[in-house]
Amino acid sequence: MRKKRSRIDLGILNSQGISLSEALGMQLSDLPKPEPKTPDNQADERKIAVTFRSRIRLSLEKKGRAGKIVTKISGINPAANSSTFLIRTLKQELGCGANTEGEFVFFQGDQRQRLYDSLHNKGYTEVKII
Repeated sequence: MRKKRSRIDLGILNSQGISLSEALGMQLSDLPKPEPKTPDNQADERKIAVTFRSRIRLSLEKKGRAGKIVTKISGINPAANSSTFLIRTLKQELGCGANTEGEFVFFQGDQRQRLYDSLHNKGYTEVKII
């Protein structure tokens, strides 16, 4: 069985004059600090995404979705780190939702032309609308 987590009420601690570090029994400086994202780190991720080359196919699909239209992308491996970064940036650029199922990525709505333009701007040359 899982242990039940206890909650710390900061209002009670402050009224009693106890600091958070005293309540936790450790110094807050002892906690590991996350590595800040610098423009260099983000540039490295973009380079990985751009250097990933494959034949990307864009198509529409309507079956099994209660009549809703989705844009299906094949040729991208969604499990790769560079692909997850690419999918996230495409979702932000297009302002629509996306889902991965196996080796396919599905974007909500008819986004074929917008995806084609975005992928070409990112350096993907072998993109074809089917």
